[in-house]
Amino acid sequence: MRAIGYREFGPPTVLEEIELPIPQPDIGEVRVRVAAATVNPTDLLRRSGKLALNGEPDRDLESQGFPQVPGMEFAGTIDLIGPNVSPFLRVGQRVLGTLMPHGTLGAYADFVIVSARSIVPIPNNVSDVAAATLPMNGLTAMSALEKLAIPSGGTIGVTGGAGAFGGYVIQLAKCAGLKVIADSSPKDYNLLKELGADHIVERGDNLAQQILDVFPEGVDGIADGAVLNEKLVAAVRDGGTIATVRHFEPRETIDGVAFRAIRVSQLLESRERLQQLAKFAQDKVLKLRVSEILPPAKAAEAHVRLAAGGTRGRFILDFASTPH
Repeated sequence: MRAIGYREFGPPTVLEEIELPIPQPDIGEVRVRVAAATVNPTDLLRRSGKLALNGEPDRDLESQGFPQVPGMEFAGTIDLIGPNVSPFLRVGQRVLGTLMPHGTLGAYADFVIVSARSIVPIPNNVSDVAAATLPMNGLTAMSALEKLAIPSGGTIGVTGGAGAFGGYVIQLAKCAGLKVIADSSPKDYNLLKELGADHIVERGDNLAQQILDVFPEGVDGIADGAVLNEKLVAAVRDGGTIATVRHFEPRETIDGVAFRAIRVSQLLESRERLQQLAKFAQDKVLKLRVSEILPPAKAAEAHVRLAAGGTRGRFILDFASTPH
């Protein structure tokens, strides 16, 4: 099968097309023919060899050998089902899912092997390309809200509001009855309004003060997609929480504010959460944002452009319509 991977860590140019054997599912696993694979910031860290994923330093990447194939979220069609898999899954079913790449087992490939608990059917009104943007970032956003545990009517700050994670947090927070204040560059104000943010402030070093200007007692919690960490403490009320997408827990609390890291590796077999996310997508509660669809051969270009910043939505590698 075709895969996009690398034989050594390095810049985007190390990505190349690699031929690999078609993998076989084991007990509780399914094989999915990939239609669309999402390019995420974690893929860039993995390719560079510098991955420290949510507090799990480096994940002994080098010990996995080479070549390695990145990619954590995808959409496609079930191709083969292993033993002891739920009867609700069947060959030919369109599914979205997430996985933790290990060696050659990543989503930038014609086929992936995943736990049956890591996939759910794609709603009929959602395309494969759009569906591929949902599982990992959606699960991360959902986990952030769970860790913040803000009751309906409470207040939440969202940093990196125009990004994939931030955008999902805003929409899920509004669905949960929260008041949302999010940061953005001026060019993205309209986008954040469409996503449902109640208050929008300009991103920058004085973000904490801008939040306090709107909520003088501080917000109940912050989902920190921009990785600002301790710079946000002043904007959170005493006893509040900051959920971080990069590990940051120097102490349990700083000035009465707790830090809680979101570990994606603990979310991979979250069928019930994925089902809820898929229902939100079906009901258009969540806006699925695709920046651009690229052929797999342009994976390196996608990595360069994502690293440059300013991307709204996600780059998708199209394995379905690209001949091989």
